[in-house]
Amino acid sequence: MGEIHARVYSELPQSNLVAIVDVDADRAKKLAKKHRCESAQNVTELIGKVDAVTISAPTTEHFPLAKPLIEAGVAVLIEKPLAVDVNQGREIVALAKKTGCLVAVGIQSDVIQSSRR
Repeated sequence: MGEIHARVYSELPQSNLVAIVDVDADRAKKLAKKHRCESAQNVTELIGKVDAVTISAPTTEHFPLAKPLIEAGVAVLIEKPLAVDVNQGREIVALAKKTGCLVAVGIQSDVIQSSRR
């Protein structure tokens, strides 16, 4: 999903894709080159450089990735599910309320067509 988000952000005229972050430096560099942006291995490198971030990583990484960004006031879109468990989800919500930071959960939905007979 991260690659899809990067492609879409790079194509939107109202956005500026700043960086691709991945613990795999080679993968980050490859995608960054493709989308003409920077690469990084840690989300904290984005603080002060971006207004918003999409987190598209394994669910176990959602909370540790989101926490420093929310604390820094960076708006975060987290791919579903929000967190690995209810406690982490509640902590993300509490951090968002405390900081006034925008946090949203990305949910892809399929369009179902129906016909009336």
